[in-house]
Amino acid sequence: MLKDIKDAVEQSLAIFRGLGVTLRHILRERRVTTQYPEQRPPQAFRYRGIHQLRLDENGKELCVGCNLCGLVCPAECIYVEGAETDNPEEERVTHYERFARVYILNSARCLYCGFCVEACPTDALAMTPQYELGEYHRRDCIYDKEDLIKNYLRWKDQAGYGIEWCHPEKLPEWTGHAEPLTPPSHAAPAIGEHRQ
Repeated sequence: MLKDIKDAVEQSLAIFRGLGVTLRHILRERRVTTQYPEQRPPQAFRYRGIHQLRLDENGKELCVGCNLCGLVCPAECIYVEGAETDNPEEERVTHYERFARVYILNSARCLYCGFCVEACPTDALAMTPQYELGEYHRRDCIYDKEDLIKNYLRWKDQAGYGIEWCHPEKLPEWTGHAEPLTPPSHAAPAIGEHRQ
């Protein structure tokens, strides 16, 4: 009986010690409130958000439809159909003879590992600093080529997780704050639409 009382007292003391640590943390730590969405929290240097298909300085696509991104993807969420063109260079969507006729990425299955970005031989694929990835419908998680190009245009001149941003010497250029230039590629649903 004396041993049971001793165990009960020790357990109670352990609980109060744990609560004391929590209370000290609450009373001593400075509270920081971010006024989201007007003020966005800073992001890590190598944060990987939603994908983008990049364009060159002339507005032509960099993707050649080689499907290396789809082959290296562990979640198999990327589908690419490449095609060849005989058009003169002025009429092509890209400078290359090959281009991605179809490019589909299912972001609901994506692991955001960045393997696809590292596998891209033309640096066409990158990841934006976008972290608002929630959708009401599964169909909105599927991005086609036009959506991915819109993502690039939205985050155009800001740091994204691409080949050039994998290098630590780029760290001094990263501010941690990224603001979109245009609205998202998928419009927000109307009120009550998510219940349908």
